[in-house]
Amino acid sequence: TGWVKDLDTLPCFALQYDDGNYYRVGPILPVSNLSYYTINTGTTPDEVALAFQVPFACKVDGLWAFVELDGDADLVLYDSDGSTSLASVSLDSNIRTTVAMCPLFVPLSTEVTLSINTEYYVSIKPTTATSIHVKYGDVASTAIMAAMPGGDSLVCAERTDAGAWTKINTRRPFLGVSISALDDGVGGGGVSRARIVNAGGI
Repeated sequence: TGWVKDLDTLPCFALQYDDGNYYRVGPILPVSNLSYYTINTGTTPDEVALAFQVPFACKVDGLWAFVELDGDADLVLYDSDGSTSLASVSLDSNIRTTVAMCPLFVPLSTEVTLSINTEYYVSIKPTTATSIHVKYGDVASTAIMAAMPGGDSLVCAERTDAGAWTKINTRRPFLGVSISALDDGVGGGGVSRARIVNAGGI
């Protein structure tokens, strides 16, 4: 009989043009489902990652995850082969300040340089049998993923027992990196202290 406002809900939509491409409207994200992984050392999968590329050479100085850290875990930045660790940080569940799911940022002891248009993985993997929860968002199609910040070069990957990664191209886990410097392609040095952080992206 009447409309009731829900202050905790955002609209979910994207515009599709007659060329078949989708475009997001302002800050609205076309995420049709928000949920989370529950993983530990005995689950399948037991590791979740953001497979991503950057459109410029850059350096990163930190990793982040939207997680409920009931147990210990590692945040790992892998090279393009998906198995060589470029940086790793151990997370002790005692560091958390709340039992709820929340964003967690950890700095790296040394900056890591990433190459342009090269795939990397930033993952979280539990190190005990106690489950952790990792937030993710789903979209309805790969075409809609292209309308997300960062486009379809930022997607979910999961694996078990350090095996092969399986990608889910319509899902984006809330994992990422902190970009501390980037090459603007002009020469004479790069731009420093750049930060790129978005919902479920870099």
